Amino acid sequence: MSGIGMILNTAKHALAAQQIGLNVTGHNISNVNTENFSRQSAVLENRDPVHYNNFILGTGVEVNSVIRSSSMLLENRLMDQKSELARYNGAESYMALLESIFNETSETNLSGQISDFWNAWHDLSNMPTGFPERLAVYDSGARLAEQFQWLNDSMLQVQTDIEREVQAGIDQINTLADQIAEINVDIVADSINNNPNDQLDKRNALVNQLAGLIDIQTYEQPTGALTVATNTGHLLVYGADTFKLEMRSGQVNWVDSQSGGVDITDKIKGGSLGGWLEMRDEVLPKYQQELDVLTEELIWNVNSLHSQGVGIDFFTDTLTGAYRTDSTQMFDTLAFGDRIDYTGDFKMWVKDAAGNPPVSITVDMDTSTSGIDYGAAGMSFTTPSDTYVITATSSGTVAGATDINFTWQTSSGTGTGVMVAGDDFITLDDGSQVNLTAGSIVEGNSLRVNVDAAGNEDSLKLNSVSGTANSALDTYRFTVKTGGVIGTDPVEIEWQNSATSGIFIIDPTAPMDIEVDGMTVDFASGTMFSGDVFTVATDDTGNPSSQLSDAWNWTVSSFADAFNRASDTVAGGGVGSGFVQASVTTDNRLSFTPAAGYSFAFSDAQPQDAGVAAALGFNTFFTGDSASNIAVNSALDDKDNIAAALLDSVGEYGVGDNSNAIAIAEIQYTTIELAQWNFDRSGVDTSGITSNTLEGFYQGMVGAMGIKSASINRNVEFNQVMVEKIKEQRDALSGVNLDEEMINLMKFQHAFAVASKLLTTADEMLQTLLSVK
Repeated sequence: MSGIGMILNTAKHALAAQQIGLNVTGHNISNVNTENFSRQSAVLENRDPVHYNNFILGTGVEVNSVIRSSSMLLENRLMDQKSELARYNGAESYMALLESIFNETSETNLSGQISDFWNAWHDLSNMPTGFPERLAVYDSGARLAEQFQWLNDSMLQVQTDIEREVQAGIDQINTLADQIAEINVDIVADSINNNPNDQLDKRNALVNQLAGLIDIQTYEQPTGALTVATNTGHLLVYGADTFKLEMRSGQVNWVDSQSGGVDITDKIKGGSLGGWLEMRDEVLPKYQQELDVLTEELIWNVNSLHSQGVGIDFFTDTLTGAYRTDSTQMFDTLAFGDRIDYTGDFKMWVKDAAGNPPVSITVDMDTSTSGIDYGAAGMSFTTPSDTYVITATSSGTVAGATDINFTWQTSSGTGTGVMVAGDDFITLDDGSQVNLTAGSIVEGNSLRVNVDAAGNEDSLKLNSVSGTANSALDTYRFTVKTGGVIGTDPVEIEWQNSATSGIFIIDPTAPMDIEVDGMTVDFASGTMFSGDVFTVATDDTGNPSSQLSDAWNWTVSSFADAFNRASDTVAGGGVGSGFVQASVTTDNRLSFTPAAGYSFAFSDAQPQDAGVAAALGFNTFFTGDSASNIAVNSALDDKDNIAAALLDSVGEYGVGDNSNAIAIAEIQYTTIELAQWNFDRSGVDTSGITSNTLEGFYQGMVGAMGIKSASINRNVEFNQVMVEKIKEQRDALSGVNLDEEMINLMKFQHAFAVASKLLTTADEMLQTLLSVK
């Protein structure tokens, strides 16, 4: 009886095993088209034998486990390759959009607009008094400005779209991390007695989706839980716990309970997020900045010539400059203040309604060579913790043969001062004394002197500015945000060049040499007040030179006073008798107002122009200083003000003079030094100098865009091929082969049928025994 029972038991287990095999095979067949599904196999194992009548007899078969056909090596390679493909796919779509914005085959392409602008000036040079030609110059300039603004706005829109994509990507990353953590819990629970194959496949699919968004690393724990981290080791999933990513001020931050947030933006290289961030932080800023470089050079080169020309007639009404300074009123803070050539002059011609010959008003724009004598005894100030702005109202030489007169101003007072012939110090009427080094003093120059709490001169001093700046042929402007005494108080300073900016703090407990964009600024001492400004200029190789706030500068107020004194002198009367009077507006612009019956024009054909009129925005063709704000000067709404002519050396010009129109048209062929930029997501942005025409620079910019797009397209194609190759390898191991599954189906089916026959046979044997009487 026990022998028949053994047969029945063997048959039962055989039926169960083959049934499981059929189930597994059917599961494989059902998922033949399921992405990320790994083929499963039932592992059959003979059951433990038993002793029977001095024999060791087998007891049949059982399913030991159901396993996945999977290789972690292949899965990780596929994950990494998909991450790279997603990176370039993310960049490709926005690169195509950028190319469509700069489409040179469109009717409104920028190259065509620039060419139309130059052609309009050529036409005006042929008919300098023609209204249609003047209207064409105005309209072509307006269309060109609008095209620059449209390109700028379009790129800003792309930037906004990328920001939204990045935010959506971060939200999706956080959601996927939560889902992986939930599956981790299920897998750990199910792994105690079983292989949770389908859950593992589901988790693998989520990990692949996550890798498509950001480059990651994965580590499987002994418990079966998967740890997921960014490529730099910042955890996203650890067992059942997750760590979030957040957007903060445009940067991607990894957040945990201890740090409160770590900026990992520049560390994200792969996945769609890596591609989007590369476009946002490297590719797009390069073309935005170079478009601004092109716009700035166009504005300056046209304006510097137009400001020296004259229209149909002189200006008869008040004219206000288009550009303003900051609160310090220093020329250095004008948008084009660094373009002023202080070896030149400012000249204005004035004529009256009676037809008398024009007269000129000239301001020598030179700068003083004298400076503060820091080591001199007797220097003292009566107003402590303040800034003295001292302005020369006459010229001379320190310790020279004539008196030099000054005015001064603090936040609480004003007054006059004088350097008596033979002295080397200025005595102010509030009792203060300023000692100067040997050198010249130029009328109109202003000196800013910071005074400490003890009433001593304590302006900012530098030991040196060394190194090589990342931006060549640029001006770095440093503005004090939080003042104090260098070496005693923490002083916060903001810096900015034409493309980037930053903030640093001079810590009294740390070294005074501060790294700024490739340079080392070594601070010595001094008192700095909020709003103080100093600049560092770089040459075409990036070598820096500093211009401290206590150096002699021109301000709009000192220039206005110098101009008015010159105007009064030309008029031959007392103060305020000049034919034209300059004044400063409340927003630090300069205005010129002619007396009744007088009119004025700027400069002449002489080459000594300092560029002050262009920098202040007088008689310019364009306003603005970048692609975002370029526009045609509203003064040209009266087309007669378009300056096609040049005054001669006596302030006269012919009705048909076209010399300035020709000069402006020739800018088309002029080779100019322009900055080419490279942006890096680490924050180190660099520029180099290239010599080209404006149109040549733009064509090079568009050409570089095409090369970048082609490179991204090649990377997409390469990574697509690599993904397919690795998928083929994975599918060879993990994919479902229907031919193999059909064979398995028949194998298990026949085994099940034979096991059923064994069960029937054992049953018949049992029935036979039961029927024996």
